[in-house]
Amino acid sequence: CLLSINQNIKRFKSVHMCDYPKELNGYRSNQIEFSMNIIKKIVAIGRNLRELNKLKIKYPLLFVKFYTNNSVSDIIKFHKLLLCSELNVKKIILVQKTLSHKIDISPNYNKLKNKHPHEIKRIISHFKSMNYDEVNSANGYEKHGSDIIKKYKVENNKSLYVDVSLQLMIGTDKNLELQQEYFVREFLSFIQKSRKNMGLEIVDKTKILIMSNDLNNINVIKYNSQYIKQETLSSDIIFSNQPLQQYFSFIRKALSFSTNKVFV
Repeated sequence: CLLSINQNIKRFKSVHMCDYPKELNGYRSNQIEFSMNIIKKIVAIGRNLRELNKLKIKYPLLFVKFYTNNSVSDIIKFHKLLLCSELNVKKIILVQKTLSHKIDISPNYNKLKNKHPHEIKRIISHFKSMNYDEVNSANGYEKHGSDIIKKYKVENNKSLYVDVSLQLMIGTDKNLELQQEYFVREFLSFIQKSRKNMGLEIVDKTKILIMSNDLNNINVIKYNSQYIKQETLSSDIIFSNQPLQQYFSFIRKALSFSTNKVFV
């Protein structure tokens, strides 16, 4: 039987040795590719805005608001669930208008230096003497290419991104519900990493003992106890301020999380 299987395997090339598959006529959709490129751009922008506002991806956002009046809004509507998942956001809001914004135009010196190595000083001097309208209508430059860099911005707003085709804002408010959800995510991550560091297998059950005087955190964990037990493969979550000796039978390692003491 093993010989037969081995012979059958040898009849085929390893997938690593095969050519990349060619597309079949009629099975490629330019619309799908365009839509996914838009979604990838939105996700990248959203995560960058998170970084600017020091919001980890685990911290849920209340909303992401899009200001658009073109076909991008249809793509956003169709992929709303995907965007909510990728950006960890509660709600997608579409506003059928665009925001007023400033546009800064500057020459792409690296590109122009390669194209006109002997003229770069003259070009820099030329650009500095021009205002916005003159630069935007200048002849001899790729205004829609890469010779000129356009930056769209709204002053003093780190939660907003603006360009010619896309304007979006992330909700940076931290209400109690979002803070509690973030706490649970961090707590789960902490317990799961601790299980891994302790060398526990996926089938190993644990008990979690929490010693804390922080009633807010205790109440959040109690409210989400069933979910926490399911995600961490824990048979029980015990809250106590009693001496530890009575729990030595199941304590394997002492850990700390936030202001609490956690024992697994």
